[in-house]
Amino acid sequence: MLLLVSMNRRTRSQERILKVMKGLTKPTSAQDLYVELRQHEYSIGLATVYRSLDALKLNGLVQVRTLPSGESLYSLPQADRHHL
Repeated sequence: MLLLVSMNRRTRSQERILKVMKGLTKPTSAQDLYVELRQHEYSIGLATVYRSLDALKLNGLVQVRTLPSGESLYSLPQADRHHL
């Protein structure tokens, strides 16, 4: 199943992920985000977390950094403050 989401319309899972990510103070892995979502009593599967993060990344709503170990860390985009 291919999930296409326009920039103006997000799925419930994507909205929940964004809500939880706003409360995080540092980049997090998809697995750790999954645990956070479950602690907030959101019923969501790990595969859905990965699919939602991919869609949010494509829409520029999350950014991903891949560590040398291969682990990906996700965060909300930060305003560039170097040129202020």
